[in-house]
Amino acid sequence: MTDEKWNYLKRQAEKTKARFLRCDGVLYEVTKSHYPTGRSPLWSIEHVRPVDVPAFVPDPSYADA
Repeated sequence: MTDEKWNYLKRQAEKTKARFLRCDGVLYEVTKSHYPTGRSPLWSIEHVRPVDVPAFVPDPSYADA
């Protein structure tokens, strides 16, 4: 990822107050951490790869236990 795109995503996350952004069909998680010492805030932008799982179906025998 280029610095220009990284800064763009950071600005968009601040502007929309959103943690998850979709840009060009890719999902990103943008986080900001504050530390009492050192440089703060620290920004992190990670590519998120969602995984589809089957729908949840309750197990009737589990409720009997």
